[in-house]
Amino acid sequence: MFYGFNLTEFNCCGNHNRSQFDIQKSGIKKQLVDLFSSNSAIDAEEVANVIFPTQDCDAFLSHSSRDIKLALEIKARLESINLKVFIDSLVWDSVYELLEAIDNKHCLNQDQQTYDYKKCQASASHIYMILNSALHQMIDKSEAFMFVNTDKSLVKDSTYSVINDKDKTYSAWIHSELHFSKLVERNRPLRMQVEQGIAIESIQRALLAKALQVKHPAPLEHLIPLNESRFNGWVESARRNPQACPLDLLYDHFQPR
Repeated sequence: MFYGFNLTEFNCCGNHNRSQFDIQKSGIKKQLVDLFSSNSAIDAEEVANVIFPTQDCDAFLSHSSRDIKLALEIKARLESINLKVFIDSLVWDSVYELLEAIDNKHCLNQDQQTYDYKKCQASASHIYMILNSALHQMIDKSEAFMFVNTDKSLVKDSTYSVINDKDKTYSAWIHSELHFSKLVERNRPLRMQVEQGIAIESIQRALLAKALQVKHPAPLEHLIPLNESRFNGWVESARRNPQACPLDLLYDHFQPR
């Protein structure tokens, strides 16, 4: 990851392809269910191979489940300027169906009617950790992290005072993605390294896993604010300059390289 952006003041116009997303999600879900329902031990690397695209993505899109239409619309705008986009709900949107399939396979009591509570808890913890780590790896592999900031993804915490209002989220997935995007080491894209003659170094990647809470911190201070007007201006600029890297045009608006 190189830069992170806080997408604000976006409105959904209904211009998105839900059917294509559903087909892709269904394919991933089926492969994951088959993988986790087997009798053999689960290989986390195989899970990553199912979830991840064959190539690194330009942008990782983090959003609330209730903002799926808006997220798909933003994804379509990014793809219109030839950027490869990974949308996080491809992973977490099917987690409950995945857990049900696993519990039916591995966690039933002898009566085949009820579940072993401890086994269900153990399987859930394994699945959440594997999928959470997979999402972290995808953030690390993507050049730009983009968080869709709406009143559906965040809730203000005014427990102490108005002055100290902090953003919170009820989504453990958003909490984890935002925290990891804050901690992950920034990797300058290879094209910039070549331009500036910077040697490529080996990077130690950190993974962050947070325990389940009712209300999670949602750090945003490390993300660059990007409202819909500026976002659309950048997209139009990229369309007018097809020879330039779209993300470079975006970075130039905020900070010289």
